Amino acid sequence: MSKKTLNKKSLESLGAEKLAELVMELVQGSAALQRRARMELSAAQGPKEIAADVRKRLVSLRRSKSWINWRKQRVLVKDLSALLEMIETKVAPYDANEAFELAWAFLSVTPALYERTDDSNGSIGNEMSLAVRLIEKIAPEVQLDAEVLADRILDAVVAAGYGEFDGIIPATKPILGHAGLERLKKITNDWAETPPQEPHPARKLLSGG
Repeated sequence: MSKKTLNKKSLESLGAEKLAELVMELVQGSAALQRRARMELSAAQGPKEIAADVRKRLVSLRRSKSWINWRKQRVLVKDLSALLEMIETKVAPYDANEAFELAWAFLSVTPALYERTDDSNGSIGNEMSLAVRLIEKIAPEVQLDAEVLADRILDAVVAAGYGEFDGIIPATKPILGHAGLERLKKITNDWAETPPQEPHPARKLLSGG
């Protein structure tokens, strides 16, 4: 194989300084690449730093109002995929609870994204499914109050207009345990029997009512 072939080994031979110059040149003019580079720098500082950056990016995605055309959607999907990768590889191994909260926040961004683009090819929906799978993967390590989580799940599933929380119950079974599943069953039955004009019990509980 030629020494000029582009691969990880040949690039490593260039040395850190030259690689840094190439990265700076490549990210110029690309907001997505700049974000990825900054996140990698944050990840090098520890899980708390990268978690803060991921959360900040999710807030930005939720607040943005501009339309996402098909070209921008491809960039968005790469961005979402990179965020999930950061949560899984840079946060979850050190803090499963924080990774769970970030993945949950990731799913909660879905409505804001669907309102700004046409996901007829299902690429955004696929990233949401991967987020649920990530929750399922880390669930055995997550320590949360099972009954409080049951309330959160019902609220999320009821409010989900795009199926973003599909599969969340089996994914969180290790966290819910028997007590959480029983709580979820009870409040779901109560909600089903509640007249539409009244807030369902889980929402009243979470609001302190």
